[in-house]
Amino acid sequence: MRVGESRADSIELSWRFVNEELCAALYRAGEGQPLRDCLKAALADPIAKALPLDDDIAEDQIDIVIDMLFHGALFCLEEGLDDKKTSTVLGILWEVHRESMVERYSMKEALQTLEHWIIQHSVHRPPQTVLLFNLAEVKAIHHFCVSTYFRHYKLYEYAFTPAQVLTLHSCRAKLVVPMPAPFPALQLATREEPPEEEGGEEGTETDAAPSRNSRSASRVEGTSPRKQSRVSVQEQPAAAAGTPSDAAEGKPSPPGEDPAQSLAAAATPIAADAVKGLKQPRGLKKQLETISNETATLTASKLDVLEARVEELEARQEAARNAKGKKK
Repeated sequence: MRVGESRADSIELSWRFVNEELCAALYRAGEGQPLRDCLKAALADPIAKALPLDDDIAEDQIDIVIDMLFHGALFCLEEGLDDKKTSTVLGILWEVHRESMVERYSMKEALQTLEHWIIQHSVHRPPQTVLLFNLAEVKAIHHFCVSTYFRHYKLYEYAFTPAQVLTLHSCRAKLVVPMPAPFPALQLATREEPPEEEGGEEGTETDAAPSRNSRSASRVEGTSPRKQSRVSVQEQPAAAAGTPSDAAEGKPSPPGEDPAQSLAAAATPIAADAVKGLKQPRGLKKQLETISNETATLTASKLDVLEARVEELEARQEAARNAKGKKK
């Protein structure tokens, strides 16, 4: 097969690399050195023309290929293959080696090439393929190639592929990277003062002092601020208004009547009417009525009890403060 010829142009490898005359001469030579000499005399020139051989070691490279074909011919003699099958097996070995070394195939790619050529001669599908080897012969040829040629594939690759030398040259780029600006000196730093609060502690103390004085003054007089507010409400002039509706509308109560009682009495019917007018579930309506009744029962007497309790607590607090002041 010529260099550069595609696989599609050569379907069958029989009689292409090893012709009928060479096959007959191989069978006459038998085994050993005569068989090797016969292969070298017939194929040295085609091998030199088809492979990219090195001028310095071309003779050694040709001997390597002749040795590969020699073991292939011995395999054919041992298997009892005829002249056409022997020519095809040697042609497959040669084509796989030539294509793998020229194209610099990996071991996996070279094995795919071998399987391609074996299938081309083991399936009857003309004109794409021809039936030449049976299944047993296909297995034997595949096993022979894998156990001999592909076992030493790295050595063949080292001997027949030219060495590739990669030379790297380093050069400096003319790109200038701008440097970041330096930090300012610590001598230029200023201390950050915390923000001032509006109305400092002095203002709070001065504001609190009048309230304390007013409380103490009220206690001296004998009445608390709450009672004073209630008394002031009672002392306001009021017109006569005896009905609860007048107190609810904001009208003044008659003199001598407690405003809290009047307001409670006025709020009771108003709250009851408001609760009855609401459109709500039955349970919620009962709860609201109960709350309104409890609110109405909070009379002025209960408020007086609560105020008396508060005054008692304030008196105790004032006594404790006076005791601490005497100790100091």
